[in-house]
Amino acid sequence: MKAGPSRRQEADAAERRRRQKGEAQRRMERKEFEYSLIKPMEYWKRKSREDIESLLGAETAAMAGFDQRNPHHCYDLFEHSLRTVENLSPDSPVSLRAAAFFHDVGKPTAAREKEGRLVFYGHAGTSARMAWRILERLGYFCEERQEICFYIAHHDDFISYAMPEEGSGREKPHLRLVNQENIAAYLAKFENEIAEWTVSPAGEIWENLFQLCCADISAQAEIVYKNGRVVNSRRKKLEKITRIRELARKYDSPPGARDEAEKSPGKKEKRKSYLAYGSNLNIAQMRERCPGAEIMGTAVLKDYRLLARRGPSGAYLSIEEEEGAAVPAAVWSVGPEDEKALDEYEGFPKLYYKKELSVPIRERESGMVRECRVFMYIMYREYPYGIPADAYVEDCLQGYRDFGLDEAVLLEALAFCRAADGNYGKDRR
Repeated sequence: MKAGPSRRQEADAAERRRRQKGEAQRRMERKEFEYSLIKPMEYWKRKSREDIESLLGAETAAMAGFDQRNPHHCYDLFEHSLRTVENLSPDSPVSLRAAAFFHDVGKPTAAREKEGRLVFYGHAGTSARMAWRILERLGYFCEERQEICFYIAHHDDFISYAMPEEGSGREKPHLRLVNQENIAAYLAKFENEIAEWTVSPAGEIWENLFQLCCADISAQAEIVYKNGRVVNSRRKKLEKITRIRELARKYDSPPGARDEAEKSPGKKEKRKSYLAYGSNLNIAQMRERCPGAEIMGTAVLKDYRLLARRGPSGAYLSIEEEEGAAVPAAVWSVGPEDEKALDEYEGFPKLYYKKELSVPIRERESGMVRECRVFMYIMYREYPYGIPADAYVEDCLQGYRDFGLDEAVLLEALAFCRAADGNYGKDRR
């Protein structure tokens, strides 16, 4: 009679299952996600739907095994997306690879029955909105998400264009002809939008979009049949994108548009909203540290508490999540050079990391409240609580006075850290 497994073997097997379950339940970090995009088929095809959900959420997991039931497609949705990533050139930017991965994530939500098949009207916009939330969880900054989601939102735009030999008009009133005039009008429509979130040449953004379109088409069915007859093909779709790309390369911005603005000495720089809760509340110091910074207003960071952590050179203020707590803050508008100065001052990325979120801010000039996307610095949790030097505390208190904030919040945070730690350090700031 064959002996069953020993208690030790059963315990070892249970431990392996526990570890595998724990591994599956962890959330994916940005670094690992981008690594997975190098060889996506190899990495992701080994993952179960449960694995995908635990790593990237239910929205992404819904793509796994999703039958597109559409004559333009020959793969399930997840495999189609992975093949789209693999069809990009090896030197394509990671932003484009991320866009390719999520370009159809909204299809399960947008899917509708029509004549025995699925259609996905408006799926590009749905995919962009869903990808925005996923990318935010992964740690992508606002401008990065804007670029990635731009590619996603517009990857299907050229379906509504027809080559001259295909015809358009009364029989196809929804189609536009592929010609210089129509393509120029399309590109001009998005010039200002692109200029808001990138300093890269617009031509580079369009080249990336066209590359995504080609990669997407190359992961579709070779021949498209409808009611037993051929209505399209992969080759014809690629020829259309190639022609549109050629016309786009001939496009010149009209006077006063983006290209003229690029040449202007008064060109508006790309700015961000920075939330300060510590020494950068001190207006005099901030003026010296970041000469281009402008005060936007004040805010209350809800469900965060103020505290201080001790780093290698002293203790400084930080925040951590705590339900029901609140931290008063100020919001500054900063340019690229200001942000560099802040990075150096805060010890980013070794001492502090950056986080983005949306907060209501009360504008200093008008007193009106509006939602604003901000970035802030948070010290890593591995650093213990500590007590900042008196000079640093006085700088912070002055900042609280500058903006009329409640000093009791700062004093309470210091009292908490004193009780938790009691070690006094000298501060370099």
